[in-house]
Amino acid sequence: MNLAKRFLCAVLAGAAMVTAAPAFAADAAKTAAYWRAAPIVEGNTAYCWNEQGKQTFYLAYDNEVYAPLRTVAEWMGKDLAKDAAGKAFTLSGSKTPLFLDQAYSDRGEERIYSSLSADAYLAKMKEPVPVTPISGAKLTVDGKAVTITGAEDKAASLLSWSGDTYVPLRTAAKMMNMTANYTKRTPELNGTKLPEIDNIYIHTKLTDEQLAACKTYADTLKKVFDDYNANLNPDVSTMEAADAAIQKLIGYMNTLKQTQKPDVRMLDKEYASMQSAADEALKVYKEIEQMIKNKEDLKRVQFAITVDYQFIGYPERQLGLNQRGAASLGTDAMVHVFKLYNNVYER
Repeated sequence: MNLAKRFLCAVLAGAAMVTAAPAFAADAAKTAAYWRAAPIVEGNTAYCWNEQGKQTFYLAYDNEVYAPLRTVAEWMGKDLAKDAAGKAFTLSGSKTPLFLDQAYSDRGEERIYSSLSADAYLAKMKEPVPVTPISGAKLTVDGKAVTITGAEDKAASLLSWSGDTYVPLRTAAKMMNMTANYTKRTPELNGTKLPEIDNIYIHTKLTDEQLAACKTYADTLKKVFDDYNANLNPDVSTMEAADAAIQKLIGYMNTLKQTQKPDVRMLDKEYASMQSAADEALKVYKEIEQMIKNKEDLKRVQFAITVDYQFIGYPERQLGLNQRGAASLGTDAMVHVFKLYNNVYER
């Protein structure tokens, strides 16, 4: 699969959820809408689970996106408690912040409404969501009162839905001493415009110096990304050409590993994933480099680079659906370059 198609799968898998996210509910009284996109919090794509261990939803209400308060507590590394009346909510304590990905097995991989058919589920997502604003609610973090605000810094309420308490994401950002940015973009794939995407980025506010360093870093990686994308089908017609192709691939991964990352938390998640993927690619590239040095059969080298690097047993090994040439292996790292670049320029 070529790089562009892999990006469509890897990057727009979340975006597909975003494109399906509805407009904000027009009736601000007691009706919300499902917001199926996950915000990016300090570089982490953050999904939410309810107390029953099922993946639940963010909600769109009164020109704002709301998150479960228990999810925000997890982001902050806090314990959540409430009084018997369900009016006073307290976040306190200190533990490791938790960002749940979409397959967090310890909480259960099942979504609410997962028993519905695909068509029924999509129909359900278009239905209004009945919510109850919690009048007189009080929210404190480590003993300090939090003012609950939404869009344009206007006063807002906590919401109750399906047994969970919800808080505006802009309030959540302030609770974490972060900033929330809502961005729109129209991605393209091979010159074809895709549906507009709404992204929400929550991150520590950067100084001008930090932002400049992040952009320099992202621009450096983007050049590697572009060059890699332009050389997905290398010439391997001779052993010399194959060696040149492998050296170029090694160079790409080394650049990703050796380029110094700014000390900014919002880059940490994708940086770590990129480094791990680059390490995996380098292992394979080094094996093929050694094959070339050993002057092994050219067809074996060509096969490893362009067809399937898991070449043990070739040609007897039966090819399966998981076959993959080494030339495309670096795509795993490049996916994280793409996300990292967006974290900098769309944040």
